[in-house]
Amino acid sequence: MASTSHKSRPQDSLAAAVKDGSYFEAAKGWYRAQYILPISQRSWMVLIAGASIVCAITSLLAVGGLLPLNERPALATYVTNTDDYVIRGAAMRASGEDPARAVLRFFVSEYVMRRESYAYSRYEDFQNFVLAHSDEAVAAEYTSIFGADNPRSLRNVLADNGSRVIAITKQSEHYDGSRVVAHVTFSSRFYADRLDLPESVWKVTLEGYYRPMSWLEEIDVIGSDVTLDIRPATFKVSSYELEQIK
Repeated sequence: MASTSHKSRPQDSLAAAVKDGSYFEAAKGWYRAQYILPISQRSWMVLIAGASIVCAITSLLAVGGLLPLNERPALATYVTNTDDYVIRGAAMRASGEDPARAVLRFFVSEYVMRRESYAYSRYEDFQNFVLAHSDEAVAAEYTSIFGADNPRSLRNVLADNGSRVIAITKQSEHYDGSRVVAHVTFSSRFYADRLDLPESVWKVTLEGYYRPMSWLEEIDVIGSDVTLDIRPATFKVSSYELEQIK
């Protein structure tokens, strides 16, 4: 008697897989491997790339902050009394402004402030600054008006019983590389028991010359010695005209 065998057909296996649910599990696994996992892997790669870019930018900014790697000469500032006063630094220029122009503006404003202001405790400081930055003619004129030998000077009229306070309201300078022409407008008020004067407004036309600070660095190649020759800024007033406008 001959025996017969039955071979399983693919349709039967697929039907059985669908029936017991293994087909759907396999389909979900294939879909996850083909689409879901690559997306999550790409997300991690994007995050890592972004963090790397941030680190690179931060590193470049840090290196840029350290440059240039050159020596900056220190500037000494004279202070009369470090026990009773706190030293406070203030910016002389706006960001990106030419330092030479900022120093010129400082000289002009300080010259006018110290020449026109009066305070008994700072009389000598103001006088020394004005005389140091005036030529002979302007210095002689200043001494004749504000000096102690003039009985009508503020030094003798007010002494330590009053003061004159000014506030600069407008200032401009024209500088051609050597010569300076500046216009300064300021308000003035006296504070004294014996004086009852209203606030006044004045205009100054100032002329002179100015040379910015410079330095020359010499390097001894053989001995590796460095010599730094600093030339401080020079400011001299050659003409000073004062006019009351209010």
